[in-house]
Amino acid sequence: MSKQRHIVASVKDIPPGSRKVVQVNGRDIVVLNIDGELFGVLDRCPHNGGSLCKGTLTRRISSPEPGVYETPGPKELLRCPWHGWQYDVRTGQ
Repeated sequence: MSKQRHIVASVKDIPPGSRKVVQVNGRDIVVLNIDGELFGVLDRCPHNGGSLCKGTLTRRISSPEPGVYETPGPKELLRCPWHGWQYDVRTGQ
């Protein structure tokens, strides 16, 4: 998948911790500012069409051993508010 760049807003319009829905080529894209890094994701969950802009950002959970759980790193998983499907904002997967 190739990365494309589009000017959709000024950086000051999307401060850290915020998000904004913009249109690119007729599609709604949610732009998220996570700790100063900007990410763009289609604002539509492929499962059932929920708006990802209204979703929650969460951290990955890892377990180095049974009964031990860690949540390292920034909140980079965007969870659909309808059914909980999660998407990595870095890769879209």
